[in-house]
Amino acid sequence: RNEVWGFGQSPLSVDNEQEACQQMVDYANAALAAMGGSDVANAPRYTRLASREAVGAYARTSEARVLASTVEYFEGRIQQLRGLEYYQERRLKELNLIDEDGESTYWDEE
Repeated sequence: RNEVWGFGQSPLSVDNEQEACQQMVDYANAALAAMGGSDVANAPRYTRLASREAVGAYARTSEARVLASTVEYFEGRIQQLRGLEYYQERRLKELNLIDEDGESTYWDEE
């Protein structure tokens, strides 16, 4: 069971990971735009939550900050995609068909 979870958490391919990250960026940006854009995320924090309106505003700005952080995280992840180890490379290493540098360990002795 642990192997399945480990497998599911690891990236399969550059294209797959790129698409997943881009979808997260697009969704978070769309949700942020529906809330009024980045101005909501940059609104001042409330120190006193004495009214329902203040609590609502606090919740809204908190949600907008989370969405902005989500965009930032996944945009950063997209920039790191070339440095990740993907399924095929991991599997070949597990089978000892390539070494840690990605060089083949198989030699044809003909």
